Amino acid sequence: MRNIVRLFAIAVVAGALISGAMYAASDAAASSTDEKRAAVIDVGNKICPVMGGEVSGKDFYVYKGKRYGFCCPMCPPIFAKDPEKYSVIADKEAAGK
Repeated sequence: MRNIVRLFAIAVVAGALISGAMYAASDAAASSTDEKRAAVIDVGNKICPVMGGEVSGKDFYVYKGKRYGFCCPMCPPIFAKDPEKYSVIADKEAAGK
Protein backbone atom coordinates (compact mmCIF):
# COMPACT_ATOMS: atom_id res chain seq x y z
CA MET A 1 0.00 0.00 0.00
CA ARG A 2 2.86 2.36 0.86
CA ASN A 3 4.43 1.76 -2.54
CA ILE A 4 1.17 2.71 -4.26
CA VAL A 5 0.90 5.95 -2.27
CA ARG A 6 4.54 6.75 -2.97
CA LEU A 7 4.11 6.01 -6.68
CA PHE A 8 1.00 8.20 -6.78
CA ALA A 9 2.85 11.08 -5.08
CA ILE A 10 5.72 10.81 -7.56
CA ALA A 11 3.25 10.83 -10.46
CA VAL A 12 1.54 13.97 -9.12
CA VAL A 13 4.84 15.82 -8.68
CA ALA A 14 6.07 14.74 -12.12
CA GLY A 15 2.79 15.86 -13.68
CA ALA A 16 3.06 19.26 -12.01
CA LEU A 17 6.64 19.72 -13.26
CA ILE A 18 5.77 18.67 -16.81
CA SER A 19 2.70 20.89 -16.99
CA GLY A 20 4.72 23.85 -15.68
CA ALA A 21 7.36 23.32 -18.34
CA MET A 22 4.73 23.03 -21.07
CA TYR A 23 3.05 26.23 -19.88
CA ALA A 24 6.36 28.10 -19.97
CA ALA A 25 7.09 26.82 -23.49
CA SER A 26 3.64 27.81 -24.78
CA ASP A 27 4.01 31.26 -23.21
CA ALA A 28 7.36 31.76 -24.94
CA ALA A 29 5.88 30.67 -28.27
CA ALA A 30 2.97 33.10 -27.86
CA SER A 31 5.28 36.05 -27.20
CA SER A 32 7.35 35.11 -30.27
CA THR A 33 4.17 35.14 -32.38
CA ASP A 34 3.21 38.53 -30.93
CA GLU A 35 6.63 39.91 -31.89
CA LYS A 36 6.23 38.64 -35.46
CA ARG A 37 2.78 40.22 -35.70
CA ALA A 38 4.12 43.53 -34.42
CA ALA A 39 6.79 43.53 -37.12
CA VAL A 40 4.16 43.42 -39.91
CA ILE A 41 3.27 46.83 -41.33
CA ASP A 42 -0.17 47.44 -42.79
CA VAL A 43 0.19 49.06 -46.23
CA GLY A 44 -3.20 50.71 -45.85
CA ASN A 45 -4.34 50.21 -49.43
CA LYS A 46 -8.06 50.86 -49.90
CA ILE A 47 -8.23 49.42 -53.43
CA CYS A 48 -7.50 45.75 -54.19
CA PRO A 49 -4.33 45.53 -56.30
CA VAL A 50 -5.64 42.41 -58.08
CA MET A 51 -9.27 43.13 -59.02
CA GLY A 52 -9.52 46.86 -58.30
CA GLY A 53 -12.43 46.57 -55.88
CA GLU A 54 -12.75 48.16 -52.45
CA VAL A 55 -10.70 46.35 -49.77
CA SER A 56 -13.02 44.18 -47.64
CA GLY A 57 -11.05 44.36 -44.38
CA LYS A 58 -11.24 40.56 -44.11
CA ASP A 59 -8.79 39.37 -46.75
CA PHE A 60 -5.05 40.01 -46.40
CA TYR A 61 -1.66 38.73 -47.51
CA VAL A 62 1.69 39.47 -45.85
CA TYR A 63 4.63 39.96 -48.19
CA LYS A 64 8.08 41.18 -47.11
CA GLY A 65 6.73 42.38 -43.75
CA LYS A 66 3.85 44.34 -45.28
CA ARG A 67 0.17 43.45 -45.05
CA TYR A 68 -1.84 44.02 -48.23
CA GLY A 69 -5.64 44.17 -48.26
CA PHE A 70 -7.93 42.61 -50.88
CA CYS A 71 -11.54 42.77 -51.96
CA CYS A 72 -12.29 39.03 -51.68
CA PRO A 73 -10.74 35.68 -50.67
CA MET A 74 -9.87 34.86 -54.30
CA CYS A 75 -7.33 37.69 -54.60
CA PRO A 76 -4.58 36.71 -52.08
CA PRO A 77 -3.67 33.50 -53.99
CA ILE A 78 -3.46 35.50 -57.22
CA PHE A 79 -1.26 38.09 -55.45
CA ALA A 80 0.97 35.27 -54.17
CA LYS A 81 1.69 34.12 -57.73
CA ASP A 82 3.26 37.50 -58.65
CA PRO A 83 3.72 39.54 -55.45
CA GLU A 84 6.24 41.96 -56.99
CA LYS A 85 3.73 43.09 -59.60
CA TYR A 86 0.78 43.51 -57.23
CA SER A 87 2.72 44.96 -54.28
CA VAL A 88 3.91 47.85 -56.49
CA ILE A 89 0.29 48.56 -57.47
CA ALA A 90 -0.87 48.53 -53.83
CA ASP A 91 2.08 50.60 -52.60
CA LYS A 92 1.43 53.29 -55.21
CA GLU A 93 -2.29 53.38 -54.39
CA ALA A 94 -1.63 53.62 -50.65
CA ALA A 95 0.86 56.44 -51.23
CA GLY A 96 -1.74 58.33 -53.25
CA LYS A 97 0.07 58.10 -56.58
